[in-house]
Amino acid sequence: MRWELQGNRSVLYPIVQKRLKDEFQKLISDQVTPWVFMTTSAGLKLKKFDGKQINYGGIEFSGKPEQVFWGGYIEPFLEHISFSVIEEAVEKCKTHKTKLQPVLNDIQELLTLGFSNVYAQMADVDRRLRGKGYPEKVPFKNIDAYVKRMEAFVSRRIESELKLWKFTPWFTRIEHFYESNKGLVWVVGSTISILVIVVSVVKVFFA
Repeated sequence: MRWELQGNRSVLYPIVQKRLKDEFQKLISDQVTPWVFMTTSAGLKLKKFDGKQINYGGIEFSGKPEQVFWGGYIEPFLEHISFSVIEEAVEKCKTHKTKLQPVLNDIQELLTLGFSNVYAQMADVDRRLRGKGYPEKVPFKNIDAYVKRMEAFVSRRIESELKLWKFTPWFTRIEHFYESNKGLVWVVGSTISILVIVVSVVKVFFA
């Protein structure tokens, strides 16, 4: 699986890339790979994103289990990862006065990589289960539509964040600047006060 992007990247890229790689790998390990055991006596015990339990054991994948697997089971997890990393990036950009667009561009590409890896792993599990011991005789499920739906979901969210960022009130930006540069503001303010006093004294002296 590929988790890295090529070319010049934003200042937050290393942080975002590591976080998303870890989260997607954990998702695959916790919520996708265990499905291979559903046809065995060990069975499958998982929780959906909403906390509801999934219990399958010693049954075939076709039918209800397959519908659950491909019918919106993984998407809430992907949406949660997407929302949380975008929200965190926006806050970091505000705090560190970093341009948002390049950061969100990186996030969008990294999320697409993650979606592709997750769905590819799901397709592999699906092939094993449908193959019943002979996966090579079963074609891989086409995952393009699943990836594109998640890409569209992320694009809408990023578009909204950029619009909100663009129209941030001027007084909010000043407030953020002040909070991050109190020392500089104090020095500049003190310097101006001293200059005003000096000018006043000079005027009095030469009046």
